[in-house]
Amino acid sequence: MVVIDTMSASFQGDDSSQQETAIMIQNCTFMAKTLNCLVAFVHHSKKDNASFRGSGVLFNDVDAVVEVTAEGEGEQRKHCAQVVKQKDDEMGQRYGFRLHKSEPLGFKPNGKPITSCTIEQMDAAPKAKPHKPMNESVAFLKEVYDLIAPLDDGMTTIGLLEAAKEKYGESNGAGFRGGNYRRALARWVGYEGARLPDEYVVRL
Repeated sequence: MVVIDTMSASFQGDDSSQQETAIMIQNCTFMAKTLNCLVAFVHHSKKDNASFRGSGVLFNDVDAVVEVTAEGEGEQRKHCAQVVKQKDDEMGQRYGFRLHKSEPLGFKPNGKPITSCTIEQMDAAPKAKPHKPMNESVAFLKEVYDLIAPLDDGMTTIGLLEAAKEKYGESNGAGFRGGNYRRALARWVGYEGARLPDEYVVRL
């Protein structure tokens, strides 16, 4: 396994450029095939923690995306790893864990300790943090979401839109404009790509 940590520190291009990030993904794919191993890169969200940073290529052109979040401070700090994309497999799983700092393993020349950490798995993952207020379109999708995703595990964009279309058709004969709802949802989650992907996992 090769881990690139972080992508931005190892990348000379502009992560908001579709063409430049596409080349980076192609290079990772070439490395994976050449070395016959998994290649993963670490990338950060925007400062508001509500969306991924950079071009939509970073989400669209990879096989899997695992989002890691944290809440709390010190010994009470909890982390959660959620599978928000998994090509040809199940998505939405949430795994809670804590990090435990080790005793000093050695010391740097300046006297500072060298430490590591171990992971303690938790039975319950922290709840997802609330987003900004919803407009009318997203509020309607939230109603549908609550009916079909009661465990807050998330569901894909296309699954939510199809369910919303079915519900809308039962109450209104004017037709369901899925593109408008998709754009409203993309703005709400802060997605910066040209189009919110069908397989994007939504948590409302």
